[in-house]
Amino acid sequence: IRNINAIKGEYKDEKDVELTSKQKDLQNKLEKLTLNSTAIWEREEARGEIVAPYLIKIPYYVLCYFFDVVFEGKNVFSRFFLLETVARMPYFSYITMLHLYETIGFWRRSNEVKRVHFAEEWNEFHHLLIMESLGGDQSW
Repeated sequence: IRNINAIKGEYKDEKDVELTSKQKDLQNKLEKLTLNSTAIWEREEARGEIVAPYLIKIPYYVLCYFFDVVFEGKNVFSRFFLLETVARMPYFSYITMLHLYETIGFWRRSNEVKRVHFAEEWNEFHHLLIMESLGGDQSW
């Protein structure tokens, strides 16, 4: 229920905490951070061509463009919060396929791979927690 209240912008179950002056100062500095979409694209182009099939490239570029349009001039951490949420999706689908392998009897093949992909998804989960702690979820 806490997440539903957070979506509505209500944290009634949490007591009000008075921030110290240092915390308020840091919070103000975080709110002033900006991203320059043009600089991001220049950096992408400097890396060189992405070697991947168009099936991968097209959704990638559509998502990048979406981020540029929706998050231009907004909270930097909101952009990264959504990015980290999207970054977790391949791990969910991969784990689902490993469960399918187990169901049809190939469970020995999925044992080590499942552990690795869970660790990678766990890593993305912690990125999401960091972005949430920086206020990335407040716009949602």
